[in-house]
Amino acid sequence: MAREARGDPTELIEKQMDIIFSSVNKHLKNLDNGGFKVDFTRDVVKLNRSEIVLEDTYVDRLNGSKTTKVDPTNIFSHTFTFQEAVQKLPDRHSTDLRILFIPKRGSEETLATSEETCICNPDWFGCIAVFSIRFLDNWGHGQAVFAHEFGHALGMDLHDDQFYISNPKNRLLMWSSVGSRAFIWSPEAKRRINNQDNSCLTKEILSSKEEKVEEVEEMDDIFS
Repeated sequence: MAREARGDPTELIEKQMDIIFSSVNKHLKNLDNGGFKVDFTRDVVKLNRSEIVLEDTYVDRLNGSKTTKVDPTNIFSHTFTFQEAVQKLPDRHSTDLRILFIPKRGSEETLATSEETCICNPDWFGCIAVFSIRFLDNWGHGQAVFAHEFGHALGMDLHDDQFYISNPKNRLLMWSSVGSRAFIWSPEAKRRINNQDNSCLTKEILSSKEEKVEEVEEMDDIFS
């Protein structure tokens, strides 16, 4: 509380991140073989006080790998600039996934980004995600989108609409446009995540088997 009194928002940010990851973990636990869990280390650092140094330009892999000037209103600009800086860190593999939080700017509809298939993949691009915050007093508003980005990093390199013709009630987490109440991992998303070698992640022994009845019933409705 002393930090809040001096104007340091760290504790408030940590509380908001706890809300985000609690919601995201509810989705991740529904993946196969016990699912996954975000272990938030509570290492919250303001970017300009971190070891990460951003450049004024970046290689835009979405536009022919052209060298491009940074645009602070474009989330993809943030993504590539942050990723290139992370790739230069001497200990870049000491953290499974680094996340940059930014306030939502401009008219950009994309709320979050991540590097596909990057977890436990040291020979790939830097393992990062960028989450933009639409409501500063409610970071958890984008929880389904954030779970979607973890899905990409864990191995779902494509989107569900490349395999399925419809998304009833916007319930599929890996559809290209994620519904705010999406919560179902499609069979294809699960298959691709299962096929990625995520064995570098710390394993946790579950004390009891948790029920996933709601998701199973909904999946039967969509994929029957």
